[in-house]
Formats: sequence, C-alpha cells, structure tokens
Amino acid sequence: LIAVLTLFNVVYGAAIATAQRDAKFIIGYSSVSHMGLVVLALAAGTQLALMGAVLQMFAHGIMTALFFAVVGRMVYERTHTRQLPELGGLGRVMPFAAVMFILAGLSSMGMPGLAGFWAEFSIFLGVWERYPLIAVIAAISIPITGAYILRALWAVFYAEVKNPALLQLPRLTWQEYAGASILAAILIVVGIYPAIL
Repeated sequence: LIAVLTLFNVVYGAAIATAQRDAKFIIGYSSVSHMGLVVLALAAGTQLALMGAVLQMFAHGIMTALFFAVVGRMVYERTHTRQLPELGGLGRVMPFAAVMFILAGLSSMGMPGLAGFWAEFSIFLGVWERYPLIAVIAAISIPITGAYILRALWAVFYAEVKNPALLQLPRLTWQEYAGASILAAILIVVGIYPAIL
C-alpha cells in the first residue's frame, strides 16, 4: 500500500513541478518527488533499495542546497524575482551560476557521474526486486524531471532577456563561488566514487 501511494508522490510531484512559474516552487516540488523515491525504497525494503534511500537523502540534500544557492542567493538577491517569465539571459551575466544549476539539475535527473545517479539507480533496482511494475511506473518521473529542470534552466539563464537591467547585475562574491563549488565538488566526488559514503 505504501509503495503504491508513493507513486503519487514521485510522479505527481514531478508533474506539478513542470507547471510552476516560481523557481523556488520548482525546487520544492522536486523535493516532494525525490523524497517519494526514498519512501518507495523503504517500502520495498530490499538491501539495494535501502542503500539507495540513504544515498538519495544525502545526494538530494547537497543538490537542493546547490539549487537554493543559485536560485535563492545568486539570482533572487540580485533580480528580486524568482518568476521564470521575468527572468532570462542570466547566463551572460553569471555563467558560473548557470553551470552550478546545470550540475544540480543533472544530479536531480539522475545522470551518471553525479551523486543522484547512484541514488536513483540503486532505488529503482532495489524496488524492481520486490515490485517491478511499481518501479517501472515510478521511473516515469525521470523524463518529467528532465523536462522541468531544462525548462527552468532555459527560462532563467538562456531565454531572451526580458529586462535589459538584468545584464547589469552585481558580480558574484567569492563566498558564493566557494560555497557553490564545494557543493558541486561533493556531487561529483560521490558520483564518481559513491563507496566513500
């Protein structure tokens, strides 16, 4: 019963994220979807699924911190908006923020080489051992995640500039560079060598 209910968490949470216009809400509903994967893994109860659940909690914590560092700190503190239709072209002004958002997004999508891959891979394999049909249905969340991450990336950093004032934003501080770099490095190190955990 819990495994079936988590399908709503995983798939519906991801689907709601695609409809959001506020970048912070996108990250929030992404968290709903990803934590649904954790509960799904706990419901399956296999060793592989449980290992994936622990990895997912760690990877998601780092990835979400990086998302909020970019959206909440680097972008919002300078533009005073998180609304996708009001942003655009920030990749020209803050390419570092765009790269950090891409890394967090790729980890969120479960791309190989980043911490999110091993977490989701372990969860889906572990759930497959106990509930193969539920694992397949839950995997629908992966392309949906790709859709809302790429949509947000495009709208914030690469779409047409709606407000020319956005091209005159203050530069990032060394603290912002350092904090985001540490989080990104953790995602990469755990993605390459997950046994470190």
